[in-house]
Amino acid sequence: AKMLAGTPVDQAVGVLALTLHGAQGLKNTDNFAGTVDPYASISFSRRQELARTKTIEDNANPRWNETHYLIVTSFNDTLDIQVFDKNEFRKSKELGVATFRLEDLEELNVHENERLEVIGDGKARGVVSCDLRFFPVLESKTLPDGKVEPAPESNQGILRFTVEQAKDLDGTKSLVGLLNPYAVMLLNGKIVHQTKILKRTNNPIWDNGSKEILITDRRKAKLGVTIKDDRGLISDPSLGMYQIKLDEILDCMAQGK
Repeated sequence: AKMLAGTPVDQAVGVLALTLHGAQGLKNTDNFAGTVDPYASISFSRRQELARTKTIEDNANPRWNETHYLIVTSFNDTLDIQVFDKNEFRKSKELGVATFRLEDLEELNVHENERLEVIGDGKARGVVSCDLRFFPVLESKTLPDGKVEPAPESNQGILRFTVEQAKDLDGTKSLVGLLNPYAVMLLNGKIVHQTKILKRTNNPIWDNGSKEILITDRRKAKLGVTIKDDRGLISDPSLGMYQIKLDEILDCMAQGK
């Protein structure tokens, strides 16, 4: 585990706090579709969804007033805010997307009262209003006398949570003595990542067991790992669970353990 303060996480350059105030003048792409029930989906460069606002029903000028924290790994990406018209019975319709270049955060960390135009099918479909605040990874500094000043302590940061392998799992309850294990990783009791399932092994080594997560309160953070056996059931049996406070892990790392 690595925290933002002390040892920077590989790839991550910082955290973006995006406050979405709302949108104004949203227009439906279909003139006969009636009023909109808008929500916003947030991503970098239109890849996987990182966050989503609540839906405001029957309102072309929604007020979301939500803040979402996003881990930034490259200033070459764009922040994309896709605005959708929610539909309960069929796929929600995209009204358009508002875009912000992350490279603009590199020189100026705070952008307040931004008004980003929502573009759909080459036409203006409204405006999104938001604030952006970028918090770079804290790093140690080399002083003029050559001494290294460590990064300041922080209660918030980015954590890389990794589960590499498990050994000698109990396969006695399997008909063939071999398991189909996978790991479920938790932060404060909530699932943050799940490894892939490995077939017929009691000594799994996972190559996708890493997840970068945002820690908003280090002192209260508790990490957990549950190893399960995939049996194609609604609820797979648990082989074991481990839980530990994040502060305890960081203390052990500081002591070289």
